[in-house]
Amino acid sequence: MLEITIILGFIMLVSWVVAQIAKDVDQKIIAKRMEPINQLNSEYERKLKKWCDENHVVFKENVTKSGETWVNQLPGYIWFSDKNIVFCIDSINCGRPIDIESHVLFIKYEDIKYYTKDGSIRYTTEIVDNGKDISVSGAVIGGILAGEAGAIIGSRKDANKTKSVAVRHDEVHTYIYVDKDNEVKLVDVKGNEFYQLIMHRIPEKEYNYLLNQTNIQH
Repeated sequence: MLEITIILGFIMLVSWVVAQIAKDVDQKIIAKRMEPINQLNSEYERKLKKWCDENHVVFKENVTKSGETWVNQLPGYIWFSDKNIVFCIDSINCGRPIDIESHVLFIKYEDIKYYTKDGSIRYTTEIVDNGKDISVSGAVIGGILAGEAGAIIGSRKDANKTKSVAVRHDEVHTYIYVDKDNEVKLVDVKGNEFYQLIMHRIPEKEYNYLLNQTNIQH
């Protein structure tokens, strides 16, 4: 009995050592694969900081480590420098890593005519099956329990193992109207987080605010 216990203990120890080695190997492989991306991001940030210095813009540290934002349907990073807005495309989508100036969108405060908001945040309910890749949208739950979807639910033996999950859909868009060189351009920024930020930073440029001010003056 003692010998069996020793053998089992030895097998468990060997298994643990093998698992740790495999884990270390996986981490090294991941780190190796990430090296080109990390180098690209570091080089991109260096050149972006140089651009900011030359244009008297406050550089946001670790910009490529911030949450990504979509501007004009392009992924990148957006921040405020005083009341000016800076957007730089994700370095991976930049095309040529050295060509940074043409990939920076710089919106000066005085060029902003106004901005508006469109869309909203909505929630749907999904039925998730404990790790099994099956889900049914809230629209089905709301009363369309028929056809194939109804058949899926009706055939479930382990229905008590399902759970309802609320899924958040951020469909907010901020449209910034920029007047530069007598030409009005539209900038589309996706996400409610940016709208809340611009409302906090420059509420006086919001369309309804400007409209109310005009009516008061009249």
